[in-house]
Amino acid sequence: MMYNEEKNIQLVQLNQEKDEFLEIAAHDLRNPLSAIKGVVSLMEENKNRDVETMELTNLIKISKERMLNLINNFLDVTVKEQAASSLNINPVDPRNAIRQIIE
Repeated sequence: MMYNEEKNIQLVQLNQEKDEFLEIAAHDLRNPLSAIKGVVSLMEENKNRDVETMELTNLIKISKERMLNLINNFLDVTVKEQAASSLNINPVDPRNAIRQIIE
């Protein structure tokens, strides 16, 4: 096997490991966010809140949403990368392509 082929195989394996790691990390980051969401809901339902508690609750809620959006964007990029890497890319002779377009 040629050196380049071995390196390509290693790169594919490393890319798969990276994707698996990112999926696990995103899942592990979402779990605490769910707990935070539950606590924020309880805090919002509390009728005896003062202004400072309301402001802190809102700040926590906003921060949680930002983190969740970052995680979702992160996963979206990973999904797009996986889709792009699964494309079948073949060399194209531009003369044939131009000829087909003209015909």
